[in-house]
This record gives sequence, C-alpha cells and structure tokens, in this order.
Amino acid sequence: LRQIDQHWQDHLDQLEALREAVYLRTYAQKNPLLEYKLEGFDIFDTMIGEIRNYIAVLMVRVKIQSSDAREQRRQPIAGKVVESHGGVSAFAAGGNPARMQGSQPGQGAVQIRRTTAKVGRNEPCPCGSGKKFKHCHGRNE
Repeated sequence: LRQIDQHWQDHLDQLEALREAVYLRTYAQKNPLLEYKLEGFDIFDTMIGEIRNYIAVLMVRVKIQSSDAREQRRQPIAGKVVESHGGVSAFAAGGNPARMQGSQPGQGAVQIRRTTAKVGRNEPCPCGSGKKFKHCHGRNE
C-alpha cells in the first residue's frame, strides 16, 4: 500500500511538471488541453504498469507454507494451554457447570412461537410510522 501511495505521489509530481511543459507548447500552435490529456494518460498508464510490475515482484517473493508445517507449530502451543488450564471446569461465578449450560439436564429446548404474523419487508411498519418495514424497524445495521 505504501508503494502505491508513493507511485501516486510521483504521478502527481509528474503531472505538475507536465502542466508547465504543456504551457510552452502553446507557442508551437498546439492545443494545450489536448496535449495535457494525451500525455497525462500516458503517464498514468506508466504508473499503473509500474504498480503491477511491483506487485508481480512481490508475488514471486512470497513463501508459501504447507498446512502441515502450520499445524506442527500450533500443536505444541495448544498442548501447553490445555495442560495449564486443565483444572478449570466452568466459567460461571459459582463454578457451577449447570448454570453455564442454561438449562437443567432432561429439559428440551424451548421453542418460541409468534403470536402475530411475520411482517414482510415491503409492508408498512407495525409501529405506525408510515414507512416500509425495511426502512424502519427491519433495517439491517
């Protein structure tokens, strides 16, 4: 990213120099705006080529590690964590694992049922604002 910023700053400096050079071309009876556009595009094209070339050089230098090597490095760390924290069985305030689970053994999961019909995205909002549900309370933020 720093290299792209550096190339962009160099490009802006080159455009400043081009503006002064194009000004002198008015004496040669050439349209300065047209000259600035054409040469400015050439400079921009050169900058894009340099950035692509730099990215290609970086991609060649990338070292790819196999997943086996990463797993071998992770296993000793994971083993240390398990060994040092093996005695901890619950995170609840009283250390009660039943409280962490949220329900007593033998109870099934409680399903919540709607009492009203589901509001569609393009229907008016039930709050009474007059807006569509998707622009009022149904907005994804």
